[in-house]
Amino acid sequence: MSVALQGDESVLRSLLIADSVKEAYTSVNFARRLVTVAQQSLDRAELNLRSAQGFYETGTQPRSAVTLAEVDVGPGLFMNGRHAGRPGRWGAS
Repeated sequence: MSVALQGDESVLRSLLIADSVKEAYTSVNFARRLVTVAQQSLDRAELNLRSAQGFYETGTQPRSAVTLAEVDVGPGLFMNGRHAGRPGRWGAS
């Protein structure tokens, strides 16, 4: 293999590595943003649940409003790993 060809392969390899690093960096940043959005969504759903519970306790909203708010919170707890160790709705672990 000639020296010129080896040099071209070295440059190509360096470019491929640089491209891979850029792609990985972009993927990590995107994932961080998704986590932030998911956390904000969960925070909002938990706030809505607390509001629905308060309205139910004062008699201004039906129990179904609380149930719907609980359903909205459920996936967020699961995705954030905050479901571990919590009993289920009927007391099952």
